[in-house]
Amino acid sequence: MQKAQVRMQQQANRRRVPCPIHAGDLVWVSAEEFALEQEVSRKLLPKWFGPWSVTAAAGDEPDGPSFVINIPEHLTVHPVFHASKLATYTPAKSDNFPGRRSQDPPSMDGHQEVDRVIIDRKYGSKPRQYKVTFKACDRDDTRWISGAYLKASAPLIYAHYERQRLAKGPPRPAPPTRTVVPPSDRQLRPR
Repeated sequence: MQKAQVRMQQQANRRRVPCPIHAGDLVWVSAEEFALEQEVSRKLLPKWFGPWSVTAAAGDEPDGPSFVINIPEHLTVHPVFHASKLATYTPAKSDNFPGRRSQDPPSMDGHQEVDRVIIDRKYGSKPRQYKVTFKACDRDDTRWISGAYLKASAPLIYAHYERQRLAKGPPRPAPPTRTVVPPSDRQLRPR
């Protein structure tokens, strides 16, 4: 019986390779693992989210098969994923797509926590808008949101930014420019 078990183990391990994922590596997580509540078809979403770092291996074996992933806090998902749901991250050699947004999944309730306000704008009688970054997203991922939404979702950040904006004083209006109309060589005719 022992000989048969050893032969079966050798046969099974003949083409088996060790898991390439270790603690500290960056990995992509399959999008199938996230329950998205938005009304968006799965085929329109990215197939992988991340990259996120591996905290530790979970399970009996030292190299897997499950791993604890350091996922953003706004995702309400258990952080342990099987190795079959992970893909190793290889950074791009050059940034061929500088305008591309990060592959962070949307939050479960559709709410993202504001990190900071970059700048504001106001057009005529329209309400003031604020360009913000979010905590769980890439720094380059900025969006314009309304003042009412910012005040409701991040009142401390809104109050701090408004204090700074008002301390600078109101923006000076541009001085009126005189338009000089050159004399016309046409003559007016009565009708």
